[in-house]
Amino acid sequence: MTQTTLTEVHQGIVDRLKDAFTGITVETYSPTTDFAAKAPALLVELNSFPLAKDAGDYRYPADCCFTIHCVTKKDQPLVELWEMAASVAQLIYSNGFWVSGGVMERPHTLKAHADKPRYQDQVDYESRVVSWRQTIYLGEPKPVKEGIVVKEAYLGYAPGRETPPIESYMRMRDGELPDF
Repeated sequence: MTQTTLTEVHQGIVDRLKDAFTGITVETYSPTTDFAAKAPALLVELNSFPLAKDAGDYRYPADCCFTIHCVTKKDQPLVELWEMAASVAQLIYSNGFWVSGGVMERPHTLKAHADKPRYQDQVDYESRVVSWRQTIYLGEPKPVKEGIVVKEAYLGYAPGRETPPIESYMRMRDGELPDF
């Protein structure tokens, strides 16, 4: 398995958008972009990547927040801009795996909304953004030498083989011993 990088995932998003939206400029977002000159355009941005839930294989689980800026010229009807944003959202929702190899989870928290206040000085364009979160596992996994390392387990006591109530289970974490 090869190491996954943010650059590889970002380029995978750009490539997929280019394939799906011919005739529209698709490139990496830059805050110095002249949006009106690029329109119509889809500009891809990675906003943040805080730590996500650990998979237990020593890769960095990045909970990436991606944004695609959908840009049209000011004279276009707003419904066309919303249609562009909806098409982008549908692509992400239905096919949001940008690289192969089991290194990412399904996109979640998908939304489309207005986002023009950041660039008040540019007046010849309209934009909407489509944003979502997606966990990407960065780096090379390290194999566990002896079986699976369990980070957390729940232990229940059932002397008569009945299923005990969920509130009676004890939670055990890696390195802890239960107190029976």
